[in-house]
Amino acid sequence: MTTLMTPDQTHPAPPPGLIPFPLTMQLKMKRYYGHLFLAAGRMYFVCDKQGGAWAAAIGQGLGGAIGGAIVALGTPGAAGDVPPIVDELTVQQVMAQRPGSFVLEASQISMIKHTVFWRLIKWNGNTIGLPQGMSKALKLAIGPWAKYHGVPNKGFG
Repeated sequence: MTTLMTPDQTHPAPPPGLIPFPLTMQLKMKRYYGHLFLAAGRMYFVCDKQGGAWAAAIGQGLGGAIGGAIVALGTPGAAGDVPPIVDELTVQQVMAQRPGSFVLEASQISMIKHTVFWRLIKWNGNTIGLPQGMSKALKLAIGPWAKYHGVPNKGFG
């Protein structure tokens, strides 16, 4: 990956466009599989697939081969291939076509937490669980983003 430099060559310039981070979110008993994009003042979640969490919960309770088969039937798996989205306008257009997509305004986020025991985003009065957690790359990106936008956070350094 090539690092772009600012004109004074002292600080890396931000990459052009928005970077997609695969993420699974859970709101109540509904799971959303897709990609999170960090933008100025907001996060965009573009949903690729939706699924229920009941099958995952029952499958984990049963354990073994039977439980794994139930989980596989009830959850569509990890998010699909990275969509070729590069700018904020394109992200907004794709979101309009994909049900389950939403925008998280920084001013509406009261906490982002990624610790050993808690992985969640408190947004607009709702708690969004992150059942598979965040990737290392997303954690490295979201910590400074949250700090810059004044979003309370834990587990990011």
